[in-house]
Amino acid sequence: MTNILKTAILILCAALASSCTSFKTSNDSMSIRDESPVVPEPDRALFIFQRDNARVAEWWSVGIWEITDRDPKLLGLLHGTMKVAVSVDPGDHDFMLNIGGAAQILRTNVIAGKTYFVELNNNNWGPEGPSSYRFCPVRAGSENPMTNTRIGTFNTSAAENSEGRLESANRHIVAVYKLWDEYSDELKQRFTMGPEDGR
Repeated sequence: MTNILKTAILILCAALASSCTSFKTSNDSMSIRDESPVVPEPDRALFIFQRDNARVAEWWSVGIWEITDRDPKLLGLLHGTMKVAVSVDPGDHDFMLNIGGAAQILRTNVIAGKTYFVELNNNNWGPEGPSSYRFCPVRAGSENPMTNTRIGTFNTSAAENSEGRLESANRHIVAVYKLWDEYSDELKQRFTMGPEDGR
């Protein structure tokens, strides 16, 4: 094999690898405004969601919604390794992620002054469907691979970003609550966070 052919093969392999993996901190919808760490307000709880480096479906952003009371609010549109922080009142909150027509739910009960970390990981085949993303709560007491820095915020208002997405979100809300009712107790526990998971 000639050196030219070897070089061409290496370049092709590198191109394929880079197309399957993405490390981003911003996109057309979101960017980092402040490098300083985010912390919860004394009377509120804080969620930090981070998407993993995308091995599939990188051309789609993962939409993060709060769907508490079935009233969808768009929180973030994340590509690979991007993060969003969400400040909430203590109590019950439901979240939904949506990518490429597949959606999944996370149900939570949180207390003030704590930070809750959630990874968004690709799940090629699982109870949530093929090539979907799922919530992976980082439990208290386990090693935390996430940080509370380099958080993305919307470049424009959340209302503008959610325009045209609400109809789809409302359809998916119906689907994820139906899916929740079909989950086993083990799956319900996996996709639930309680006060003890705060840090």
